[in-house]
Amino acid sequence: MKFDHLSSSQINNWIDDPALWILKYLYGIKGGRMPAAWRGNAVEKAVDLMLTKGEFREHFLLDTARMEFLRLGGQQTDKEWNLIPDYITQVLPFIKDCGWGIPEGCQTSLEVEIEGVKFIGYMDYDWPGMVRDCKTTGRLPSFSKEGVLKGKDDHLRQMSIYTHNSNRGAELFYVTPKTVKIYQPSADELNKAFRHVTAAIRAMKEFEPQDWFRYVPRDMSHWKWDDKLREKAKELWKL
Repeated sequence: MKFDHLSSSQINNWIDDPALWILKYLYGIKGGRMPAAWRGNAVEKAVDLMLTKGEFREHFLLDTARMEFLRLGGQQTDKEWNLIPDYITQVLPFIKDCGWGIPEGCQTSLEVEIEGVKFIGYMDYDWPGMVRDCKTTGRLPSFSKEGVLKGKDDHLRQMSIYTHNSNRGAELFYVTPKTVKIYQPSADELNKAFRHVTAAIRAMKEFEPQDWFRYVPRDMSHWKWDDKLREKAKELWKL
């Protein structure tokens, strides 16, 4: 199959569940309401102001995040609406004291060629020698006894693309309603993740659209599946 371009979300969807990728990118099925994702975008809007403008007035940041949540389609009756203040309360002092300085770029576009296919992505924040990505989540991811990140291969794949063939390092900062934690992947982790990216792109190029029915949904209870996508999957795969 030929692609005009790919994104990290497309690649991760393919790796995690090809059926979900087929629904979204082959059939063009758009998901429905996703308050958790909107909450993440809303909090990151406030983080943008902290890092790029030095804005640390909590009430202003909270208002900004709430307005963004509503703009994206959220409602005040959504559970995530009530969680926004907790995220702001945690991330504000963290950003204020982190000492990173003003980033050179915020949501900087990146275009690279991987396995003969153009990749287009957007880096949350980049400084000379470092790319940082903000991840808001209900709770911190798991870590091994040695402190190695577990179960977030999609995040590592994303950062591996952003830093490949560059002198930049990568850091993820996870924001929850209770805490903030920084994780800096090792070079080995990023190299391994990038190998998965290239393998996935090769598989996607070999995919034949007429064979879509061979890729049965794996786990429709995952948060990436909403009711609209589940109903379409049941219809197509006769589930």
